Amino acid sequence: MSKKMRPGAKRQPRAARLAGDAQERSNAAPAAGSVSENDFAALVLAHRLTGTKTIDALRAHLVAGKSRARAAAAAGINASAITRAAHKFERDVCPECGRPLGER
Repeated sequence: MSKKMRPGAKRQPRAARLAGDAQERSNAAPAAGSVSENDFAALVLAHRLTGTKTIDALRAHLVAGKSRARAAAAAGINASAITRAAHKFERDVCPECGRPLGER
């Protein structure tokens, strides 16, 4: 379903809309090479990631700055595994118990 636009309004290109959405989200997944080793370790513990290959590939992507495809190939996993794990970091963490919100 498309949203109705007011008459005479110009529609933004999709890329511009998506970029605006990403800027508005304060809890977006971290960018490549933007996380320190200590912060990465804290994220892994808080979000309870357990797959060693996935964690190694995420570290190569988020800490070392490799692309998702190269980090996945080096770890021997599919790039979608890195994407799914990185999206877990978008969830907020409960300040009381430390669990990601949305988990049971």
